[in-house]
Amino acid sequence: MTRAEIYKLENQLIFLLNMSGWHIQWSEEKYCRYDAIGTDLNGQSCVLEFKFRRKFYKTKILETKKYNALLDQQTEQKYYCVVDQKGCHIYEFKSIDRNNLIELNLPKETITQNIQKESRWVYELKHAPKYFYAFQFF
Repeated sequence: MTRAEIYKLENQLIFLLNMSGWHIQWSEEKYCRYDAIGTDLNGQSCVLEFKFRRKFYKTKILETKKYNALLDQQTEQKYYCVVDQKGCHIYEFKSIDRNNLIELNLPKETITQNIQKESRWVYELKHAPKYFYAFQFF
């Protein structure tokens, strides 16, 4: 996927979430630490990070680097959204078990033609998401 395609998907996801009761807007910044900001279903200030995956994986992962960067945001809630073939899985940061830490060999960049891998630490998200929407992107 190109960066432009991902931006288009992010905006489509934001539209659908807003239709479902969220009040969020796209960050628009190319290297922003989050993809959307606003208020969640409970009216709490929040940021959301999106990850689009063409394949479904039963256990989702969140890079520790992204987790730590989002912790610095001054909002009441932080969410990680994984969009795959089954839908949109939204995890609340408060529920992430930081003991589920593993090291994986992952692509260095998400958007690239040359897939170089590097070792990175991630949290395994083995629990059910806080919210699930059956949005079909792939």
